[in-house]
Amino acid sequence: MNKTTVLIYKDKAVPEKGLRVATQDEWSIILEENKGLPFGQKRHFIKDIIVDDGPDCIMIEVSLQDYRKWHSKDESQRQKAAYGENYIFVSSSSPTGNDEAGRIEDILTSSDCVEEDVVEAVSLEKLRHDLAEWNDWALPLFDYCMAGKSRQRELSKAKRFGVSKETMRRRMNLLRDFIKKSGYWGCT
Repeated sequence: MNKTTVLIYKDKAVPEKGLRVATQDEWSIILEENKGLPFGQKRHFIKDIIVDDGPDCIMIEVSLQDYRKWHSKDESQRQKAAYGENYIFVSSSSPTGNDEAGRIEDILTSSDCVEEDVVEAVSLEKLRHDLAEWNDWALPLFDYCMAGKSRQRELSKAKRFGVSKETMRRRMNLLRDFIKKSGYWGCT
């Protein structure tokens, strides 16, 4: 990195007044103050890399809501990059390396859809990650339902999770709505 620029609110109480460049001392004080604060009371910054004459870093103060949106997108991009590092992409018309077997597409049966299986596995992983970030009860409830127990009565599930029947019904509806809105597997 060649240079780091930090933009902070001109007035913390009124962010609409705009941003200004912080001094190194101001940045150090902000970092020190943030250490002792709960997450919701900290000052939040997003990081961006600008590449012109060399990589420069810019830290921009944002609201908690904007930070959460940025963080979610940033994590998603990192995960996608990490997934990409674990796989190589090969054309289905490529030779297998075994002259007798022929091409990869010759090996795959018409009833198999490898692409759909991969997309489903990655989608499931992303859904599990999103559920864990969304609400602390969502992932355990999702796993419970995926284990074939979604048809159990609300009362049985409520006892299992230590909540009232009405709370369980509400959580099941919220979970269903979250999955629908997220667009996983074309759920309806």
